[in-house]
Amino acid sequence: MCADFKCDICGYEVESETNLPDDFVCPICGFDRSHFKRDIIAQSTDSRVELNNY
Repeated sequence: MCADFKCDICGYEVESETNLPDDFVCPICGFDRSHFKRDIIAQSTDSRVELNNY
């Protein structure tokens, strides 16, 4: 699973397999990683369901 981290100040998003480093700062607004909220991205296969006619 990947995670999107979104800056709650400017909205900048980072996709990462791991947590953000301790010294991470937003390249747009310059705030530290405490302003990034994590959103899990579920990586799934095709979500369609086939229905069989009986």
